[in-house]
Amino acid sequence: MKRIISLFLAFCALFAFVGCQKYKPVKSTKRESTPVITMAYGGKKYEANYELFRMLLLSAKETVSDGDLTKFEGSEADALLAEAKEIALDKIYEIYSVLALCEAIDIDLYARKVDKSVEESITVSIEGGFGADGQQITGLGSYEKYLENLSLYYMNYAVQDLMLRYSYGVSAIGAHYRGTTDAYGNPNNDANLTYTAEDITDYYNDDGTVRIFMTFTAQGSVKAQALRDTIASLPTADAVSTYMLGHTMANEADAKHGLIIGKYSLDSSIYAHITDAALALEVGETSAPIEGIYGDERGHFILYRAEKNADNLAENRERVASYYVENEIGKKLAAVKEALAESAGFTAFYESLVLAEIRMDEEKQ
Repeated sequence: MKRIISLFLAFCALFAFVGCQKYKPVKSTKRESTPVITMAYGGKKYEANYELFRMLLLSAKETVSDGDLTKFEGSEADALLAEAKEIALDKIYEIYSVLALCEAIDIDLYARKVDKSVEESITVSIEGGFGADGQQITGLGSYEKYLENLSLYYMNYAVQDLMLRYSYGVSAIGAHYRGTTDAYGNPNNDANLTYTAEDITDYYNDDGTVRIFMTFTAQGSVKAQALRDTIASLPTADAVSTYMLGHTMANEADAKHGLIIGKYSLDSSIYAHITDAALALEVGETSAPIEGIYGDERGHFILYRAEKNADNLAENRERVASYYVENEIGKKLAAVKEALAESAGFTAFYESLVLAEIRMDEEKQ
């Protein structure tokens, strides 16, 4: 799960608040709800509809063109469309990996309590209210404006409903395996993922696991690049750690002990922006500034790969264990995603689509 999905999670999280059902679902047109991909996992069949593919394709077009959609009018249009299509399909498998794993471990994403969460999110996004963190949310004022706002994200009601359930599922899966309370207040006191001390040591020492010092700056790209260059010029990991702690927004955990990141580390407000870059670094190397959001601020992450050592593991074994659990959850989701992709079949409707003609307002034409 990379940037696109993390943005959807952030968008959905804005609306996971308290309210009551007042706004009835707006049904999709027949074309929008037409299946494009069929998949299977654990004896269950899943269908992804056109409306989801459309949203993911249009979002991916912005990604592959760096926001310059005029590129789709030039000679590189076909190549960009092909790249956007592959991203969209990959995201479908990613979304349905959460839905399928939830079903496999008996988490019902269509239970009444989940319905209630979806209903509440719509109410607060329209009427306003207070978030879980106490932040006041200004409502959009009407259901019509809510639906218009969804279209800015290339979504309709049905896609937003699915993405809210997806967000709920991500949280519930984490709580299931960690034995914690999920983001919606549902406790799970039995951790369904067990491990040994040897598992933690092996994870830490694995060649595919990296130790990263990380900092974040809310400043623009020019100043972020200057900060990156300063960090890259420092002679040792200790010097990098000291500088990050004394001159940047980094906290002690991130800039002294380090983040321990594996191939399957679950995406979150941090991991969604840094996993690929972290794994690409050599020891002693500093990343380029990575655009992202940390808390409520938009800015840039800067990563430095430090060496792993026995003292660091001994001092931070509990934290490393938590990273191990996240990586194991990510590994489970990756296995489901792979199975879904291998089982995928494309409908005749999908094969008839002309990618260049797909747009959000097509039903109105």
